Amino acid sequence: MNQPYSPNGYMQYQQDFYIRLNENINRRREEKKQIRKLGNCTGGAVLTYLLIQNVLSFLIPFFGLTDLYLNNEVFSKGVEILLLICSILPSFMLFGRLMKTVSNTPQPISYAKPGAGLTVLAVFSGLGLCMLGNFATSFVQVFMAIFGYELSAPETGLPHGVLGIAATTVQIVFVAALIEEISLRGHVLGNLRRYGDAFAIFVSSLVFAIMHGNLIQTPFALVAGFGLGYFCIKLGSIWPSIIIHACNNLLSVVLSYIGEFFGDEALTKIYVPVLFGLIIVGGICFAAFSALTRSTKLTKGSGLLSAGEKLGAFLSAPTVIIAFIVMAVITVGYIAPIEM
Repeated sequence: MNQPYSPNGYMQYQQDFYIRLNENINRRREEKKQIRKLGNCTGGAVLTYLLIQNVLSFLIPFFGLTDLYLNNEVFSKGVEILLLICSILPSFMLFGRLMKTVSNTPQPISYAKPGAGLTVLAVFSGLGLCMLGNFATSFVQVFMAIFGYELSAPETGLPHGVLGIAATTVQIVFVAALIEEISLRGHVLGNLRRYGDAFAIFVSSLVFAIMHGNLIQTPFALVAGFGLGYFCIKLGSIWPSIIIHACNNLLSVVLSYIGEFFGDEALTKIYVPVLFGLIIVGGICFAAFSALTRSTKLTKGSGLLSAGEKLGAFLSAPTVIIAFIVMAVITVGYIAPIEM
């Protein structure tokens, strides 16, 4: 039988309903507030990195080192390595600590050694995805060309001396990969995982892409960032993403020097087989990797917000808005009308 109608019971039901509704609203508001704080920390890290980089760059002419920087290959690469170490790493370590306080994550990303077999599969899978990222860049280049614009990227030149080549390799392959992964995957992705692994991967990839400051590297970095974050989480360690990043950068350095020493025709003959070969091998390795790690799922994270609400809260953080505007201005500098 149905329970008899009770005015007091109905009033209690209404009261409980509105209490739960109010709690829900407050929880959602608090989640947005916390994500916005994490966004402010991330944007603050990007702005601090840009500030330090520009201040250190001004020190070169200030101390009369411009000629040495322009004419000495080893010195110029040494300066660029110093800029990487002193600008990106301290910025993201500082704000990463603040993010850790906000997210209450005891150990966001592990530095433990992952299994060798799965790491090998992850590396080839990641390199295959990086090769697909080149198609994203090509698409953007063709799209902009339709509207009469060509894209460029910062050019630092390729040293030809033995020491210069060694310094270039150290800078791009080892230092850049290590520092960028510790900063973007170690701090940004790690501290955002509380709100879902997919959200953390996307946001860290977006920040990673925007930081490159030009439309040749940005699409590639966005696609590559998805893989770097994914394998970092799936294997529970930052080392796979560091290794993938370093291997991709090494391949880029090798291909650049092939083009420099042997010409564009020789580069094309090598690049095309390497590109499609790595895509095929990467696809096979990813299938094997997925089968072996089927039990390791990406977490949805805690909270009531949808993916769009979380992204909106992060992107609405004031320092994120400022950082994106600054990077957009830098990016526009590498877009020019096609000369007829």
